[in-house]
Amino acid sequence: MGFDSKKFDDLMSQLEAIDKPEKQAVFGLGVLTKFVGNIQYGKLEKSPIYSKFFGLEIGQHEVQRILKMVVRKLIDYDRLHAYQSLQNRIAENLGTIKKWELSKDETTYFFVLGMMLAEECKDEND
Repeated sequence: MGFDSKKFDDLMSQLEAIDKPEKQAVFGLGVLTKFVGNIQYGKLEKSPIYSKFFGLEIGQHEVQRILKMVVRKLIDYDRLHAYQSLQNRIAENLGTIKKWELSKDETTYFFVLGMMLAEECKDEND
């Protein structure tokens, strides 16, 4: 499963609440994390990456940690390039943030929202 940037753009234009770079970055990270979980499930028939978020309240520091972990897993599964445009979007949004303004509850919400809507952004041809 790959990433369809047009579907992602269409989805983002529908979600009016995702109106700031940090929200867009966290939402995108949720999408990317779901894709990694799907890769793991396809290879291992389980998704151990999800267990790392159970009960987790996600703030700015956790976003940084999750991003590193997800990229590491993409490298491990030789899928880094399949999601390059999504990674670029996340990085661009994170790079524009001067001051993190989301609470942990808001950050967690947008991360989980991205995970829940990830299937809407997948490339069916991959």
